[in-house]
Amino acid sequence: MYKAEMHAHTSDTSPCARVPAADMVRAMAQARYDIVVVTDHFNNYVLEAFPGTAEERVERYLAGYRNACRAAKAEGIRVLLGAEVCLHHMGPEDYLLYGITEQFLYDHPQMYEYTQEQLYRECVKADVLLVQAHPCRSYCTPSDPRFLHGVEVINTNCRHDNGNEKALAWWKEQRGAGYCLIPTSGSDYHQTEDIGGGGIRLTRPVYDAAGLADVLRSGEYELREG
Repeated sequence: MYKAEMHAHTSDTSPCARVPAADMVRAMAQARYDIVVVTDHFNNYVLEAFPGTAEERVERYLAGYRNACRAAKAEGIRVLLGAEVCLHHMGPEDYLLYGITEQFLYDHPQMYEYTQEQLYRECVKADVLLVQAHPCRSYCTPSDPRFLHGVEVINTNCRHDNGNEKALAWWKEQRGAGYCLIPTSGSDYHQTEDIGGGGIRLTRPVYDAAGLADVLRSGEYELREG
């Protein structure tokens, strides 16, 4: 089995994170993760704080992911690119993107200005999965299932009331209504204490972000909680 962390932030890019990418990767390796998806925050207050053009801002955004990739070479762990998007005009809800490439970010440098439907349509075009993060956290509301591929039913960040039981119940309710949303789990890593909580177990290795998205679509994985 292969263990994957699906929701991790770096202080290189995300201002709310407290651990640099290289230290995060070392900690993940020590916790016996095989894969970590860097899902730094992609929203207006992060991107627009970076100087320069839209392209230069994306380049700066990628620092956390790229620094994690460099550190991973010495740790025997695979780092994959993801993102956590908050839509500027649509409330506090966050969306995890799986299967993205750097080019996807350059093509959509202000996707935080999209509506949920617009973001979903662009993800469909690019074979990217759109997964709502912690949909039942105290300040969040489950989003329109018509424009989602999945939902994070387990979020183990210890500083929030994540409402995991409610999220799982909502996911089951949507399945009953005909929406076969992909369930995911992640630690929402920001600080050292967050490590080892969530993630998934895979039965086969994954070599890139597209491969991880394929595994999620196939259902050939198990959710972790602690």
